[in-house]
Amino acid sequence: MSRRREAVVGLDVGTSSTKVAIACPSTGIILDRATAEYAWAAGAAVTVEDYWRVLYQEIRRLQDDYAIQAIAVSTQMYSLVAPSGAVVGWNTPWKASPEQLRQWMGVLPGTGAQPDPIFPVFKLLDGADLLPYGLKAALMARLTGTRVVDPAEASATGMYDVERGRWIENIPLSVLQRESLPELVPHNAVVGTVAPEHRFRDPFRVVAGLGDGVSASYRGRDCGGTAANLGTSVAVRAILPLTTGSRADQWRFRIDNDHLVYGGISRAGFGVLQRFRDGGYEVMEPADAREDLPLFLPWLDGVQWPLWDSQRTSALLRLKPAHGTKEIGAAVWQSVVYVVASMIEEISPDTSCLVAGGGVLEPGFLEALSRCVTRELVVPEHAGFFAAEGAAQSALSALGGQTLPPPALTQALPPSSQRDAAFQEWIQIALRSE
Repeated sequence: MSRRREAVVGLDVGTSSTKVAIACPSTGIILDRATAEYAWAAGAAVTVEDYWRVLYQEIRRLQDDYAIQAIAVSTQMYSLVAPSGAVVGWNTPWKASPEQLRQWMGVLPGTGAQPDPIFPVFKLLDGADLLPYGLKAALMARLTGTRVVDPAEASATGMYDVERGRWIENIPLSVLQRESLPELVPHNAVVGTVAPEHRFRDPFRVVAGLGDGVSASYRGRDCGGTAANLGTSVAVRAILPLTTGSRADQWRFRIDNDHLVYGGISRAGFGVLQRFRDGGYEVMEPADAREDLPLFLPWLDGVQWPLWDSQRTSALLRLKPAHGTKEIGAAVWQSVVYVVASMIEEISPDTSCLVAGGGVLEPGFLEALSRCVTRELVVPEHAGFFAAEGAAQSALSALGGQTLPPPALTQALPPSSQRDAAFQEWIQIALRSE
């Protein structure tokens, strides 16, 4: 019988699958990566028990080959748990009116973060029957018996003072809800040893880890401080020292005592392309450079980076009788390029930007993006596992040991000498629409 290798494990419990990164505790080298697919359909109602079952089975499977020393868990941010155990995700429709949103923002000073209706606090204030913690705290409680949350997850609740690193004092919640807030712990802290009741093959230490987007940024910091994730939604985030200062229109998530992740998120991502493609449009980059294309602003359901406005709707500009569905489709495609480019240019303090996510595979997208931005675009290998690898790094840090080696790069695109003239026009129109 072969001897099992010692390992630390990072687990990214996402909305579509759980991803796993296994690292050697003595060298930091990644030993393996794996994906555990979910049995339920996308958009189905899912409970903490469903996620726990996948997590439990994956750890049991890994222990056949590895002597696990520690695990760290990254989870989807902005979630809440219902008393039934159902997990309410960030994109669950929010019922309150814009007037209520403005009123509640006024009583939540000191969070240090850009308020947004996807923050759990607004769902709690709306009177929903929900508990004041999400999937991370629930899974930590199952693993160790202690309900804890990391600073990044807390930053995404609307109830956390990002500057001071603590729950804000004036959260207008009931006494019972306030008492149920999880304990705040560093992402690289050992929460405890896994509860013996689970009868794992070996006991192991449990580390808090970071929320998924921040965990991915934490992993990608060796490729530069800025990362863009191109998915159904798009996000651009930059790691900066806590002392850098901040802008009121950018979201902030705490990593540790010294660093924050700044940035923004937009639903005007590749989900826009999919919506039009599902409607029968041919949505792709135009075959040649066209300056007479319509301009499309793809704000959806009132969401515009980095602010929210219930009156904001999509707009198609410069439409002429000669334009057909191909031109409209090209304008829609180009608009997502412009959204990502505007976020990179606004947020990134660096000369390069790591680009990851499914959008990297969209034909022509990175080349079109390079015609808009003034930063080098670098594409890392295994970027889909960055949140899991960031969790593995949290576990390594908790053990006081190695760091993961820098990610290998598969592509690097300098800013193109051919500039997209329509991008600046689009930017000015977008600014005027705010």
